[in-house]
Amino acid sequence: MVRRVFFSFHYERDKWRVNQVRNAWVTQGKEAAGFEDAADWEEVKKQSEEAIKNWIDDQLHGTSVTAVLIGNETAGRKYVNYEIKESVRKGNGIIGIKIHRLKDKADGEDFQGSNPLSDFVIETNQGVRRLSNVFETYEWKGDNGRENIEDWVEDAKQQSDQFTEKEMKSVRKITSREKHVKVLQTAGKVGGIVGGSYLLYKWLQNADNESSPVQNKNGAELPNSQQNMGDIDVESLGEDLANSVIDLINQDDDDNDGLL
Repeated sequence: MVRRVFFSFHYERDKWRVNQVRNAWVTQGKEAAGFEDAADWEEVKKQSEEAIKNWIDDQLHGTSVTAVLIGNETAGRKYVNYEIKESVRKGNGIIGIKIHRLKDKADGEDFQGSNPLSDFVIETNQGVRRLSNVFETYEWKGDNGRENIEDWVEDAKQQSDQFTEKEMKSVRKITSREKHVKVLQTAGKVGGIVGGSYLLYKWLQNADNESSPVQNKNGAELPNSQQNMGDIDVESLGEDLANSVIDLINQDDDDNDGLL
């Protein structure tokens, strides 16, 4: 089934990157909606907020999937937020596509920005869920978007079809309280890892200081603690623990008990 896709993005900063994604979709014979060129944007942005939202609503009509093209400053923009919310309310599937690594007019890549899908939640039978956990986010270059975008679009629509109309219409911005609770939960977990790592490091350090050197079979002297613990590499252990912290921060929020 051929699907019409609405593209949501930050026009001023990302229009050159966005055109690469849109063109990859349109040249496959597919239909696209949203701002297409500077003339469209310049004309629409002169209008009132209500008129702009009406224009967005008209563009969303007839689409079944919305692709949120994520650049450095996409998250938090008023009309991007409106497009995401209204897309979900009308039952569109959602795709997040990171485009910061695409080159702009000056041949430069950009810094990665926050995922705007993380700013929204829906109420489901399984609890409150962030959109970033409901719908997939891809990286255009790293995930070979030119070859895979059609599959991404279809998967997004199939995912949205798993939810009832009531659940999709419950979409809202995440509250400050929910944000703070999640930050505190993550900070507590990270603090536990860091604290545990520090205690382990100090234990190993004290064990090395208190033990007398012994000879290993190759003639080199090793402290008893290192022999007894299987020649632990403290530096590698530290790297592993650091990676564990990063994994924890990046892990999904999609727990059985919902967002909080």
